[in-house]
Amino acid sequence: MRNAERALRDGDAGRAADEQMRAAEALRDSARRAAEALNENRQTAENDGEGEGAAEDPFGRASGDGGALSGRGVDIPGDIDPSRARDILRDLRERLGDRDRSLQELDYLRRLLERFQR
Repeated sequence: MRNAERALRDGDAGRAADEQMRAAEALRDSARRAAEALNENRQTAENDGEGEGAAEDPFGRASGDGGALSGRGVDIPGDIDPSRARDILRDLRERLGDRDRSLQELDYLRRLLERFQR
């Protein structure tokens, strides 16, 4: 890119375009080599592990099939129990009415109720 800049300063647009093309090609080659190196590192990490999916993420957690990041073993309820939701809201209102609670807790309870009331 420096050569392209120099060519532009010299008023040689054709040479500047050629230099810019060379710089872009060098950038593409660098990106390709970086991608290949990353792929090789991944393959090495998988081969060093105990079989397929044994690689770890940067935090040391198992990644791949059955790992913590796969979402397996996480129980997310499909339906909300309306009576349980009403019980929780009622409990929050009762706690908000208790003036023995700290101002910080009362503010927190108020924000919770505002968020979940319709």
